[in-house]
Amino acid sequence: MAVIDVGVKETVNASGALTIVSVGNPANDTGTIDHIEVQFFGSAGTADFASFSASGNNLTTNGTALAVSVTAPGVNTLDAPGDFTAFNINTGEYIGNYGASPVVSMYASSGSVAGMWYVSGDQIPCSNVTFTLLTSYACYIYGTGATGGGAATGWMSTNTKFWG
Repeated sequence: MAVIDVGVKETVNASGALTIVSVGNPANDTGTIDHIEVQFFGSAGTADFASFSASGNNLTTNGTALAVSVTAPGVNTLDAPGDFTAFNINTGEYIGNYGASPVVSMYASSGSVAGMWYVSGDQIPCSNVTFTLLTSYACYIYGTGATGGGAATGWMSTNTKFWG
């Protein structure tokens, strides 16, 4: 089984309460995200995570994991099904998140990544929302998951995946 790889892990040093989507490293395959690494600045709270398709700077969510408990400051390592419900992602999509408290941290890019999209407020889920592209900034969010078997449509109470 192949492994999905999406997002970037970068050192960060500034923050903002925004919906942020990593432009670097779009998903290399279609499947389900079941592992996330993300860095926050601030205090413990909840965050929303999603996969996003893009048409220019207009983004639409595909899969989502809402109200996920996170700690801060620092890097959070989250795994499904214990920490969040795994969510769908398609080849070429991006990973992003929103956190009111804590907030996702950003950093000034060294030019090694493609940047990030951002918009004020919680835009998870969203449909055809216009984001601003910052090519000189990036965020620390990275996900992996399993490919194949079709798109996950939910979880049974036994935490066994079922496919639709």
